[in-house]
Amino acid sequence: MSAVEFGGEIFIADRGNNRVVAWPANGRGKIGRLVAGSNPGSGLFDLYAPASCDVDRGRRILYVADTGNQRVMGYDISTTSKTGRGPLKGTVVCGGQGRGSSLSQFQCPIDLALDGDCIYVCDYGNHRVLRWELSSDGLSATCEAGQLVAGKGAEGAATH
Repeated sequence: MSAVEFGGEIFIADRGNNRVVAWPANGRGKIGRLVAGSNPGSGLFDLYAPASCDVDRGRRILYVADTGNQRVMGYDISTTSKTGRGPLKGTVVCGGQGRGSSLSQFQCPIDLALDGDCIYVCDYGNHRVLRWELSSDGLSATCEAGQLVAGKGAEGAATH
């Protein structure tokens, strides 16, 4: 599981239940709310074994490493209230081209990090980190393929 705090809530990537839920950060809430997923599928409302999440605080976009679907999903969390019912419809930000080793594919994306207008994805199965520049709305990458920033795609390979 991975979690990130934003806007008075803690967003949790719940891998075993194929979803992202949000709970009040003050610990007073007895019920969390469904933000994304809940069905182990590959549609835009679905997640399959999401491993991590992060929030672009300026754009109010929640990014999820959708590990089982070999993609990173983006959710505009400014469009829902804290009492709204999910799941939100997501957008494929990068990956989603099936399992593989090309620069547009993942083989088990397990973590992600944001840095300005870029998203970095740890591609565990390919032993590498890829970087994508994000579009102005943050819901897509500016190119189809990522840029290799670490690893060589082979176990034990030296980093760049």
